[in-house]
Amino acid sequence: MVIHHFQVLKTVGRYGSGAHPKLDLLADLVSKKPPSESSDDSAETISIASCQTHDESDNEDGKVKPKRKRANARQLSILKQTFQQTPFPTSEIRKKLAKELGMTARSVQIWFQNQRQMARNLLPHAEDS
Repeated sequence: MVIHHFQVLKTVGRYGSGAHPKLDLLADLVSKKPPSESSDDSAETISIASCQTHDESDNEDGKVKPKRKRANARQLSILKQTFQQTPFPTSEIRKKLAKELGMTARSVQIWFQNQRQMARNLLPHAEDS
């Protein structure tokens, strides 16, 4: 990937300085050494690509978190039916659901937590007078 001087400055100008650490790093690199037609950009590209910021989804082991997956219609239907029967499923029920739905037990647990919170938020709040 070749990064051109005008592309970086245009992007930084659009978002402003301090908007994103990588943009600031790119602007610093480009402003210090303008690219020449005959230069090899591979060394700079590697150093830019290897820079990490705190907002990236790498964990301490260097593994990238998988992208969040939404439950499909079939999974939602089964989860909602189970929620109607028991809003607090046991860990065994969560494990069975996870296996049946192709989800992790943790994602099933989170789904139930979110549903319980939504149910609480829908209830009218008693006002203290």
